Amino acid sequence: MKQRMALAVAAAVIGLAPAAWAAGPLVPPNYQTMCTQGVQKLAIGEKVIGTSSANIAAAAADRAKAEKAMQAQDYYSCWESVSAGLKALDAG
Repeated sequence: MKQRMALAVAAAVIGLAPAAWAAGPLVPPNYQTMCTQGVQKLAIGEKVIGTSSANIAAAAADRAKAEKAMQAQDYYSCWESVSAGLKALDAG
């Protein structure tokens, strides 16, 4: 009985695996695109979002770090700076 139950569970898991793969393989994030779009969003957000001047200054500093990383083609570090800047704008 336990063997039949284990076999049924294994068959169900194996049967569901192709359904999970039907959406396609996992694709790594494109940090270059996320970086360039994020820098643009930060530049706009600094002008538009009404938050404290300290948060805007923090976002501007993060945008400067992101732009420097983007010029060095270090897109992951750029994205980290963009993310910190967006969180600073969101904190207000």
